[in-house]
Amino acid sequence: MQSGQLYHYSITTLKLQPLLKEPFIFEKILHNLQLLINAKQIKLYGYAVLSNRLEFLWEMTHDADEESPHIQFLKLSSFDFLEELRQKDKKLLDLFCIDMLFQKIQFWQKSHGPIHIKNERDAAMALERIHDLAQKDGIAAHSSRSFYSTGLDPYNLLKPYQAYFEDIAVNVN
Repeated sequence: MQSGQLYHYSITTLKLQPLLKEPFIFEKILHNLQLLINAKQIKLYGYAVLSNRLEFLWEMTHDADEESPHIQFLKLSSFDFLEELRQKDKKLLDLFCIDMLFQKIQFWQKSHGPIHIKNERDAAMALERIHDLAQKDGIAAHSSRSFYSTGLDPYNLLKPYQAYFEDIAVNVN
């Protein structure tokens, strides 16, 4: 993913295990997103935390010579999940063991690649899809839907996606 570009990014848990429905995991996801936002690595315009998948509408804002923020996010969250599950739920942790002999743990599996969003209409459609997925998953509270309907952002993570396109228009002129 290139810096300065808007993407719809999706990542799933290994074997679609419902890890992300755990409240302590949700807290870690929010924390790691906040770290990347505070470090000016990403701008987040929309999200949904489903039971087995994350959906983001985000812009990478990192320097070209730095590690990509989505890789940083996956590493940070994997480390945090490992620490939490070692303490709280070893049975759940076992579901992510890919090599018992060497105790290799993997939380994420690849889904489709990031989708580059080129215009405001595509951004609105991606955001609607993200929010619909959260509602179907039954945990719509773990999405940015309320931000777009009320303007309130209880986790202080979001910017309206329209701001991305306004910034582009200003930079072009």
